[in-house]
Amino acid sequence: MRSAAIFAVSVMIGLSSLMFGFNVVLAEDAEVNALNTQIQDRKSEVAELEARISKLKKQISQKQSETKTLKNELGLIQIRVERVELEIESTKIEIGTTEQELAIVGVAIEDKEISIGENQKWLGSLLREIRRTNQQNVVSVILSDDSLSEFISGKQQLAEMEANLDSSLRTLKSSRLALEERKLDELDKQDKLIVLKTTLDAKHEDLKGEEGRKSLLIAQTQSSEKKYSSLVANLKQQAKSIESEVFDLERTVRARLSKEGKLNNTGPFSLIWPVPSQYVTSKFHDTGYPFRHIFEHPGTDIRARQSTPLKAAASGYVARARDNGKGYSYLMLIHPQGFSTVYGHVSRFYVTKGEYVQQGDVIGLSGGTPGTNGAGPFVTGPHLHFEVRKDGVPVNAELFLP
Repeated sequence: MRSAAIFAVSVMIGLSSLMFGFNVVLAEDAEVNALNTQIQDRKSEVAELEARISKLKKQISQKQSETKTLKNELGLIQIRVERVELEIESTKIEIGTTEQELAIVGVAIEDKEISIGENQKWLGSLLREIRRTNQQNVVSVILSDDSLSEFISGKQQLAEMEANLDSSLRTLKSSRLALEERKLDELDKQDKLIVLKTTLDAKHEDLKGEEGRKSLLIAQTQSSEKKYSSLVANLKQQAKSIESEVFDLERTVRARLSKEGKLNNTGPFSLIWPVPSQYVTSKFHDTGYPFRHIFEHPGTDIRARQSTPLKAAASGYVARARDNGKGYSYLMLIHPQGFSTVYGHVSRFYVTKGEYVQQGDVIGLSGGTPGTNGAGPFVTGPHLHFEVRKDGVPVNAELFLP
């Protein structure tokens, strides 16, 4: 009779757990369904925004091929502003979507944890009863039962309980594995959320840059097409002069250092990021570069707030630390194997010409805010203009950055 009682107790415990889990699942299903509906709506919104952004990108490409007049340039800036505003809106929606996906994962994790907890309680009770039964002397069990048939029936029930125990243990193991997968999914979603929030901050900075460039252009030209043409001609001349200066300087200083035996390192050339941020606002030879009609972009623009510490991307010698007041100021380092690096829009210098610096040393502070020291005329907002050159010729810095 005892075996039958054990079986009845185990069934009652199991049914209780199942009913509890059923009620939890009903409530969670309703919550998850509501979240999934909202997520689908948000994804539809993002798809619509992406379609509008794509149209604006085509308009930008078309505008860039038109004659460079003040009117066209202001129109191009306005389209860029609209594009960035849509990108900000889209990123905000993606953040909301990811937060809801995290909520769904959270519900699933809570569900699995509750299920595992209840299963553990049930299995614990069942295991204790099985152990008690197995510890009894077979003779005493026979004497306590009304008949041998009841004893056999009880043993059969015990065998069924043991089979159920084995099955439940496998289910519990599977639930634990599923829980671990859900937790990994949660970590991935959290990482995605961090990236999206960083992107949103960067897009706000992009918007400020475009709006600042529009204001600066209007102030410089006073809405005059003639003054705009003169400004463009002047900028082209400055860009040509800077490029010639950097090229000649690199060749002259490298020849002297090589003669002195200071560039004998033959190890692999590798770089670190010169500023904490790794957010690139304009790539090497970027087709969307704002001043591309004035000069080809020979470097990589990296997001950096005003006065961010600049680090030497590789060990080398300072070829030039040119402080040009509120004009374009830059640092150049000469490295072995024909490489050099240039750091543009420097607001403050911590090194001098001829000095040797180790990779990672702070060599100055970033700039780029229009009208500030080191910014020069080719700026829309604070950032670092970073160049890598091989034998004096600009190459894509991102090929060497980690």
